[in-house]
Amino acid sequence: MTTDADGSIWLTAANSLWRVTSVDGEREWQEFNADSVADSAFPDGALTGVAAASDGTLWVASADVQICQFDPQTERCIRDATYNPRQQNGLVQGPLTSLSIWQGQSGEELYYTTAGSGFSRFAPIAGKHLLWQMSRYWAIKFAPWPRRKTA
Repeated sequence: MTTDADGSIWLTAANSLWRVTSVDGEREWQEFNADSVADSAFPDGALTGVAAASDGTLWVASADVQICQFDPQTERCIRDATYNPRQQNGLVQGPLTSLSIWQGQSGEELYYTTAGSGFSRFAPIAGKHLLWQMSRYWAIKFAPWPRRKTA
């Protein structure tokens, strides 16, 4: 579950991504899934993670390590970062359990965790994946380091 800059709440349930907004004090729910999104890159399995990027897009992931950068404005996936063992692109194999965004020195980076296989880091600007193996590591969250006060 995450929130975006507009105040919408985004959550995953089963095979769908849900946007919850408030209009005139009433909640409105909008569903997105592989059938409703006109894009074959949208994950079609059980969705296990969603994270909001600073540019207004969302990263959406399934347990089968299908990952896309979803643009809520166009309702399409604009980037596919799905695991491909033939490319050996640095993503650990699933099942994927969570994902988070961290603001690194070179821009936003995505971190994906899996059930027992470890975690991966993806730098969208560079288009590079890095793989870490770690046993029994189920979830990880990253936050910016606190800034020191200067005199």
